[in-house]
Amino acid sequence: MAGAGLIVNLADSIDSYGPCAAAFQPSTEDTSALLTVLGDFSRNSALSTNTRVLFDGLLSNFLKLTDSEYGFIGERLLRPDETLFLKTHAITNIAWDEATLAFYSIRSMHPRVWSSIT
Repeated sequence: MAGAGLIVNLADSIDSYGPCAAAFQPSTEDTSALLTVLGDFSRNSALSTNTRVLFDGLLSNFLKLTDSEYGFIGERLLRPDETLFLKTHAITNIAWDEATLAFYSIRSMHPRVWSSIT
């Protein structure tokens, strides 16, 4: 199922911020909105095999919830040699000219792998 590890990874990411995350206290409305977004994503992922559309929609909803302009959704994965890499499933368009727009347009069609992460 697409996004099966999403909630665990989201929790891991929040935990990695330490004291800042501990001070974050979402409102009941924020929590309800997040649960609605995750519930919709879960239902849609059971019905669709188009992961690009699923993750683009999820990212769009996360950006609205956080009042953000830019972001990405990805997985932190291990290779057989145990080196980490990041596989993005959705990323906002940060193109500022024709060359970067062409770069984004071509690469946004498929998950992007980032090898140099720690």
